Amino acid sequence: MMINKIGKKIIIVLAFFSIKVLANAQAEVAPTNNSDKTINKISRLLEQEQYQPPDSKKFKQKIDDYFGLNTGVIMDDFCQTHTSEDNYYGITNNGKFIYSCSLMNLFSNGTSDDEKDKYVQQLIAYNKLLFNDDDSAKNYLLKHKYFLAEPVVNFNYEKDIRLYEIVVSNSIVSDEDEWHFLFYNNESKGYRKRFLNDMLLDKAYFRGLLMTLYINWNKKQKNTRVQGKEVIISQATKDKALIHLIKYRSYLQNNGETLERSQHLAYQYLTDFSDKDNQLKERLKKNNYYGMGIIVSEEKQKVISNSHNEILENHYHTKSGKKDINLHQKANIKSPIIMKLANHTDVIKLYINYIDFDKNNEWLHVKLANNPSISGYIPIKYLEYSD
Repeated sequence: MMINKIGKKIIIVLAFFSIKVLANAQAEVAPTNNSDKTINKISRLLEQEQYQPPDSKKFKQKIDDYFGLNTGVIMDDFCQTHTSEDNYYGITNNGKFIYSCSLMNLFSNGTSDDEKDKYVQQLIAYNKLLFNDDDSAKNYLLKHKYFLAEPVVNFNYEKDIRLYEIVVSNSIVSDEDEWHFLFYNNESKGYRKRFLNDMLLDKAYFRGLLMTLYINWNKKQKNTRVQGKEVIISQATKDKALIHLIKYRSYLQNNGETLERSQHLAYQYLTDFSDKDNQLKERLKKNNYYGMGIIVSEEKQKVISNSHNEILENHYHTKSGKKDINLHQKANIKSPIIMKLANHTDVIKLYINYIDFDKNNEWLHVKLANNPSISGYIPIKYLEYSD
């Protein structure tokens, strides 16, 4: 009899538990369905604006390149837990695009079209840029430059030289995003050598970049705010970024410094990091300073850059449908021509690039790689970065 009574009680409890589980499951399904509806709505908007979803293979490649994410594990309900947070993004395999959690929230709450329009246009531009390399998206971002830093800095879009150069010349992001100046979202790509070199053309950026690295030195992960991706920055990648900055400082000779003074200051900065990381000096020696061409003299307390100074240079090559390209004295098409350069001529970027926003006429100041004494200006449309 006791067994029967217990059995009945168990059945009643299990029935009650099943009802509760079912109720909870239905509650969880509702937001997912709502997310699906909103994503479908955004997908239709993108389609109306001639967004061309890439095929699965290309989408996978680009998501990996920009964000270091595997599309095979992406779920469409990411924004449910980030509805009130700005600058958080989800990714959908269904429509093959990224979307902002803020916009998802606006759609879900039935906000007016006027309030949503700015975010919709931003989202259209981002997707057409990232996945279509679309000229209309580039033109939109050139007119709305306050949106431009996010795809270039945070999403690692470096393909278009015009957009990239504008951002490099005006690298303003929030403090929490400054780590993007140093590292890619895709860990396998290492540190951002190109971006770092471009910022270092302006000497004033050095201390800020070094401080950003110092603050993040012991942090193993950084939040990209995209689909929950946490970037795991390897110790070797941090070491190489540090050597890059120390190498730069070792021969900077800022404000009339002697070379010896610059080398001594570089040693002091390296010592600051060694105090933070007591295994650093031994690790750098063991890895031969990663072959980046520095010598650390403990006796003289100096860092000497003895080779591979090309690490600190950003090289470009000339490209044009024409036979040759003019190297001008100034950033002006009417400026005297210094010489004509054949296609695929190797040049090195110098400080400072001139950008005429009104005429949309951008130039780079460069010197010839095989004859650094010759320098001048070339429109950026005739240049391509040499990785």
